[in-house]
Amino acid sequence: MPRKSPDNFDRSAFTAIRAEDLDAIAHIKASLVAHYQPANSEELYAIERIALARHSLLRTYRLESGLISFGLQKALQLGGVPEILKNAEDSYESHVTKGQEESFWMATGFSEVNRMSPSCWHFFLRYQAQTERSYRRALEEFERLRRHRDRTPEQIDPEPEPAPAAHKPPDSDRRRADPRPAAPAKPAALPRRVSHRRSPARVPRTARPAATPPAALQAARIGCPNAP
Repeated sequence: MPRKSPDNFDRSAFTAIRAEDLDAIAHIKASLVAHYQPANSEELYAIERIALARHSLLRTYRLESGLISFGLQKALQLGGVPEILKNAEDSYESHVTKGQEESFWMATGFSEVNRMSPSCWHFFLRYQAQTERSYRRALEEFERLRRHRDRTPEQIDPEPEPAPAAHKPPDSDRRRADPRPAAPAKPAALPRRVSHRRSPARVPRTARPAATPPAALQAARIGCPNAP
């Protein structure tokens, strides 16, 4: 029974029996950890997801080569030799190279596999496209976690203790520390002007004597005692 890695990541659960190396995923993960340097458990899980997606992506290339080899085997089992390979002069070539012959048999095998099972390559292409999307999503998820690295609970520092209340500054210091601009001061009222000129004293008006009629004045001059 294979042993698990120290970080409890069972790589053997994601490999095919007798077809894949048990340490293939572990090597991929080790290279990713050395490159990205995960800072917490969430980023480490994202790294494992990238390793699995990359392993699946490499598996699609192996599966593609296996399908081509299977088709080539079916093509070589066909009876007879094609005319294009038998008589090279018919194709205006002096001789058929090894690379040309291999390309011909590969195409023949591809056609043979599609003739036997037309949906085989359709399923393979869908599987390959889905694997590529999974790999891109795994990379995007790790980049998202790295952008929010400071917001991860494991990275948050403990809150400092509250500082003791400082002495309340006087009004002058509080106004000096106020960043808001001070309102313009109103101009001081001018003092009331006082005149030093002395006003003349008011003299009370006395009652004037009643005017004496002219007849009485003339009688007084004559000495008439019965004058009014």
